[in-house]
Amino acid sequence: MDIKFVDNDKRNGVIVDWKFLFKEYKKLNCPKDVYNPCLLPIGKAKFFILLSERKTGKTTNLLLLGLLAYWHFGIVTQYLRSNESMIMNKNIKDIFSTIIQYGYIEKITNGRFNSIYYHAREWKLCKIDENGEIVEEDIKRCMFCLSFDNNETYKSTYNEPYGDFIIVDEFISKRYRMNEFVDLMDLLSTIIRKRLTAHIFLLANTIDLHSEYFLEFEIDEYVQSMQIGDKDIFTTTGGTNIYVELIKSGEDSTEKSFYNRLYFGFKNPKINSITGQG
Repeated sequence: MDIKFVDNDKRNGVIVDWKFLFKEYKKLNCPKDVYNPCLLPIGKAKFFILLSERKTGKTTNLLLLGLLAYWHFGIVTQYLRSNESMIMNKNIKDIFSTIIQYGYIEKITNGRFNSIYYHAREWKLCKIDENGEIVEEDIKRCMFCLSFDNNETYKSTYNEPYGDFIIVDEFISKRYRMNEFVDLMDLLSTIIRKRLTAHIFLLANTIDLHSEYFLEFEIDEYVQSMQIGDKDIFTTTGGTNIYVELIKSGEDSTEKSFYNRLYFGFKNPKINSITGQG
């Protein structure tokens, strides 16, 4: 597919046909009980905050959408974590394991590639033989990993003109480092570099609606009233639209309740990301 730019100016960013991407995603036949990113209101916001209990498939399926954006439009997914240790090979090497296991890479690339590997913060598509040896690799990276705590280093060294699909994974953690939000915004500014076409997806395995991030995003008073399954778009005082979704698990409720009773029948709200209780 021919790559086109906003106003025919590369500096403005690549025009992505999202309807086409969503159509290609549906061809992958992902399980119906996992998160479906095709329902996101792309075009109505730039920030998409997705909160859920664990194992809803939101990260995996956004990675799939990112791979489709790369294959058809050359978009390089930017995968962000709060500190560098989280993007070290030993901690991130299995992030594509489900995608490889179910043959999604072969489907996306029409059989040219069947796997993906990680080196020097870059993910590249590749083809491996029956012995697990790489026999062909893509010449370009399809995803690059960065961390908030290195934002100062990236300012003068990093430039990815096709880095418009940005995943900020597990952005809410047990510890909120001083000025973490500012570091994230600084890093986003470095990545986007005034393009008009970037989309930022912030993912968290939590349904606890008390976080410094909600205050920083100016949505704290809104999210406090949200229930599991709710979704809405909020506008900040500066006019930035932020989509927030409290993802409802597609897992069978009877099975989930039985599992919770067996192991996690406690009233502590801090384990809601495990039990799925709001």
